Amino acid sequence: MESATNYEYSNMRRAVNGSAVLTFGLQRTYGKVICIAQNKLACRGIFYGDSPFKFVVPVFLAQLALGSFLTSACYFFLRPMFQTAIVGQILGGIIAGSSVLGQNEAYKEIIFPPKSMQLLETLSLFGCMVFLFLVGVRMDVGILKRSGSREWTIGILTYILPQLLSFPVSFLLHNYAHEHTEVDDQTDIRYRDLPFVASLTSMTSFHVISCILHDLKLLNSELGRIAGSSSMISGMLSWINIILVFSFRQTLKGGFGLVAYFKVLTSLVVIVILMVFTIRPLLTWMIRQTPEGKPIKESFIIVVFALLLVCCFLSQFVGQSAFFVPMVLGLVVPDGPPLGSTVVDKIDCFVSYVMLPLYFLVMGEQVHVLGLKASTWFAVLTVILSATLGKFMGTILPCLYYQMPFRDSISLALLLCSLGVVDVQSYTRAQQLGFINSQSFSIMCMTVPIITGIISFTVKAIYDPSRRYICYRRRTIEDIKHHSELRILVCVNNKESVPAIINVLEASNPTKETPMSVYVLNLFDLVGRASPLFVAHDHPQNKDNGSFPNFNSRPTYTQRIINAFRIFESNNQGTVYVQAYTCIAPYATMHDDICTLAADKCTALLILPFHKFWSHEGDLADSAGQRNMNKQVLAKSPCSVGILVDGGANGKPRSIHESWAYYRIAVIFFGGADDREALIYTFRMADHPNVKLSVIRLVEAKNGPTTTTTTTVDFDDDYSFERKLDADLINEFRTITMMGVGCDRLSYTEETVTDSSDIKNVIQSKNDCYDLILTGRGHENSSQIFKGHSEQRKFPELGSIGDMLASNAFKNMVSVLVVQQHTLTGQLNGDVSLNVEGPSLILDIFSSNRRQ
Repeated sequence: MESATNYEYSNMRRAVNGSAVLTFGLQRTYGKVICIAQNKLACRGIFYGDSPFKFVVPVFLAQLALGSFLTSACYFFLRPMFQTAIVGQILGGIIAGSSVLGQNEAYKEIIFPPKSMQLLETLSLFGCMVFLFLVGVRMDVGILKRSGSREWTIGILTYILPQLLSFPVSFLLHNYAHEHTEVDDQTDIRYRDLPFVASLTSMTSFHVISCILHDLKLLNSELGRIAGSSSMISGMLSWINIILVFSFRQTLKGGFGLVAYFKVLTSLVVIVILMVFTIRPLLTWMIRQTPEGKPIKESFIIVVFALLLVCCFLSQFVGQSAFFVPMVLGLVVPDGPPLGSTVVDKIDCFVSYVMLPLYFLVMGEQVHVLGLKASTWFAVLTVILSATLGKFMGTILPCLYYQMPFRDSISLALLLCSLGVVDVQSYTRAQQLGFINSQSFSIMCMTVPIITGIISFTVKAIYDPSRRYICYRRRTIEDIKHHSELRILVCVNNKESVPAIINVLEASNPTKETPMSVYVLNLFDLVGRASPLFVAHDHPQNKDNGSFPNFNSRPTYTQRIINAFRIFESNNQGTVYVQAYTCIAPYATMHDDICTLAADKCTALLILPFHKFWSHEGDLADSAGQRNMNKQVLAKSPCSVGILVDGGANGKPRSIHESWAYYRIAVIFFGGADDREALIYTFRMADHPNVKLSVIRLVEAKNGPTTTTTTTVDFDDDYSFERKLDADLINEFRTITMMGVGCDRLSYTEETVTDSSDIKNVIQSKNDCYDLILTGRGHENSSQIFKGHSEQRKFPELGSIGDMLASNAFKNMVSVLVVQQHTLTGQLNGDVSLNVEGPSLILDIFSSNRRQ
């Protein structure tokens, strides 16, 4: 072929599946190939007279930027309407394609010249392949084993019913068209597409459902767990069907018999078996070579990426879609840390927001919706809607049979009707194989963002995971009797916070008269996997080895944390019961698991570690995800919440068994429900023989800022009632101290303050005197004295006094527990039955102490 400065066309044989690799003799058709002169790849620059848009590389970079910008912009503007990423990505591709901006010929010649399409299509396919590989890495195949009869029933019916409904509809439309219209070749092809449209739109993909659940923040909800398991079952059946049908179509188009067909399928099965029994053990060996808590070697990551490229080649080598084998490889890679999470972290952002938009850019260029006849729209949409109705019915019927709430059943049925990138890829492949024409393809691609957009908005509007843990009675320490069991849920997201938590639990003074149940929830961010996990660990009493924990020769990170609490339980046999759980979920939705467990166990207090903590290297670490999680728990918790700020020992390692000689506890009391909750909690601690309790009451000066009031009588009554409860509680405590009961361990002081600076001075003077300081969270609505500090707070979730304490905690090696009392939101004061037995609780505590 002679060299040319322009682009010349010549006829050339090309494979049906778009590649020139070996396809076991499948038919090759005639197409066109573009010849590009070697000196027309890279531009020398405008100063040398070269136009960038006449060269392949600059045009590709412009396409890359355009695709990334449009898809991100669409998602940004649609996100407030609860739309998922796939909706913005497809709409961005359609806007950039031939149906919108592509109507301008100048734009089309600049952005999509024929010379650039080969490079654009190749890299877009590669980006989509890597994306589906990453989704496979996140998947936990083990959910198939954990799926119950409900999930299997939903999964099977969502595969069968859509086809039972859509296939008859497609054949009826096809027969009606032949009987009532003048059928030309083009119309005949369009109506012969309908059965294949029915088959394609009946499929369900776990990849799609998982991405939508992630975008809607429903992954670790009960709805998300059922949707994930059911979609994996249905998706597995759908992919088996697609592989068989697509491979058979290739064989028929080539004019070959069943020998070539079975060669393709056998080769595919052999590749999958080799991946499971060779690559999986290799990857498991890599994980075993990585010390716990350490990052995996870069060389291992390179091996994984090399295996990905080899699998992409093998998929095309045996005549299959380039997407299938990489998806299987993703399933073979162990999900979660250290390997799966590292692979995802390395390339997820680049692939999802830079490479994947290229795929939708190519799709948008192939979508032509303008000029389509109304009859075409009607026929294709009717089949699509019938398949969607089949999915809906296949989900909601078993849900109602298993007595799921009706609203949850509707939400689950809608979720399993969602469409996404895997569906678009299947439509593209079907068009290449001649199952559907460009008209059907365009309409099917247009329905993806429409259906998914409607579903996303509807599900977000009608489904609220927090409904599971809404309480209709208060669950607080104030509302439980002294001689009753205290149930506490403690959350642990790093081993450094364990000693401080156990110190608080030990100070809570569990006895036979006042036993304590502790529910330990280990929290792990969901990285490198798509399926959240919630595990209840066996209690040693359920085994034959007694209640003391067993220590393995190489305990895992989680086991070491659990063993610490088991030791605490063993040291308090008969008074403390510990049950451990592990939760792996995204920080954005982790509060659902926390609040659900708190509601199920009827806990009175939920202790969360502060988002700032000392790392094992001695540095002050920070977790933005944990901070957002704490805020969500504070807003939705079904019980009282305490945020524990561990001042630690300036980052030095500490033993779990610290000295209990005079464990000094202080309560900074200004007033209000949260302060009362903190104070009553310390009354339980005060019964411990090695605890010294100091109550520091902040009294607002009479000439200080006036108290916040309103003109309504209800507020005045509520404010007066709160003040009366505060006064009764404090007066009773003062009476006890003056009576001499435990006077060596109890003290009461008052500090007069006029503004927030006075409060800071009081806190700074007391910080070095105590090991643990408790205070309430909410003070801002009770006095104007905090108005100046409210604008300067670094940690608003701790309240004003908590913010001041936390700012000094890490300097003075003191732990701080900021308490928020559970309230029944939306109810008036008259509807809430407040427990006013606080004073009698104090007398009960110290009278029992005197008897001892």
